[in-house]
Amino acid sequence: MEFTKEQKDAAFKAAKENDIKGVLIAIFGISEKPKDNRPVTERIKTFEDAVRELGNDHPLVSLYNVLSNSTVKYDSDVLAYLKLRIIVAALNEGWEPQFIEGERRWAPWFVLYTNAELNKMNDKDREKVCRVVGRSLNNSNADGGLVCAYASYASSSSVTYNGSRLAFKSEKLAEYAGQQFIEIYRDFMIQLHE
Repeated sequence: MEFTKEQKDAAFKAAKENDIKGVLIAIFGISEKPKDNRPVTERIKTFEDAVRELGNDHPLVSLYNVLSNSTVKYDSDVLAYLKLRIIVAALNEGWEPQFIEGERRWAPWFVLYTNAELNKMNDKDREKVCRVVGRSLNNSNADGGLVCAYASYASSSSVTYNGSRLAFKSEKLAEYAGQQFIEIYRDFMIQLHE
């Protein structure tokens, strides 16, 4: 294989900068892998897909890798929150909320059902439900980081006051994430005991 002077010069320069990928690009003239142009909701179906989309050098992925491989054991909500941050970043494709006047952002909305309500549902409706634990008490609230939710009178109404770093750029993405990654949202919002 023959290399041009320009390729050799570029390879030496990249090697001095300790950029192995740069060396390979300089030698072989190959740039990044081809971009996957499918819609983001087709590319990201799992947490692993979101990691692959952002890359291992992304700060959130690096932090998750450090914490998940640590000898310190974290509660499931801590790692679930980092997973959600990675998923949200990947699905938003670079968009980040600015929290400025007039900006619209979305987050998944979850409904709590009692066992009696679940038992009354037909199979089609029940398929859409992820079982979680709820309580019924006048004026209960949850400041869970995802949103600040407040419910009055046996959980009959609920209001969202503010968003978080888990905001999406579109309603469609928020709905997709809430359904596709519901188990991770559950781990983040609800303390499960075995």
